[in-house]
Amino acid sequence: MPEFLGIFWLASTAGAILSRLAMRSLLKRLRLNGRNLRDMLIVGTNPRAIQFAEKMRQNPALGYRVMVLWTRSGRG
Repeated sequence: MPEFLGIFWLASTAGAILSRLAMRSLLKRLRLNGRNLRDMLIVGTNPRAIQFAEKMRQNPALGYRVMVLWTRSGRG
């Protein structure tokens, strides 16, 4: 019985890791093709907000699309 549990544990762990890697790879490809993206609104136009927006725009595989930088007077 313990032998079965060891084999089951190894197989289920390997299956979980492989399925997670496959899902991450699939999502990365989808996001690089403009699918499965989340729209993002950034409030403020200080240097930190602009730097964050640029970092998000440069990494589309993260799945975020910066739509607007918002200031007190409206869109920035």
